Amino acid sequence: MPNWFVSDRIIKHDLGDGEWIEYKSDISYEDYSEMLGSIDMESKVAQMKLARPILKAVLVNWSLKDNEGNQIEFSKDKIDKLSTQAILLLSQPIIETFFVEKKNWEQSPQSTKKESKEKE
Repeated sequence: MPNWFVSDRIIKHDLGDGEWIEYKSDISYEDYSEMLGSIDMESKVAQMKLARPILKAVLVNWSLKDNEGNQIEFSKDKIDKLSTQAILLLSQPIIETFFVEKKNWEQSPQSTKKESKEKE
């Protein structure tokens, strides 16, 4: 049976070295449509075009560190300050969740590096 409404489930993805990201497992159709805009999903550059908007739409927390090893507090505004490489790396598991796992409504996100928890 499909999920009719947006879930509050959060996915935690381990980046290694004690760093991780947390992101929404689902978003509304309206937010999804806005995020995709006019991106041609068959294009080879679709991930590059989608990377920043998807992070802005679904990322809710992180444990990223600066070059000196200091914890960087999460905020949506700091997404704009990430390097291109960081944007692409962080968006990859999220894009896989939305565009690979969403093909089957009944399939739940499963990965050895992912955990899910209910939003508190």
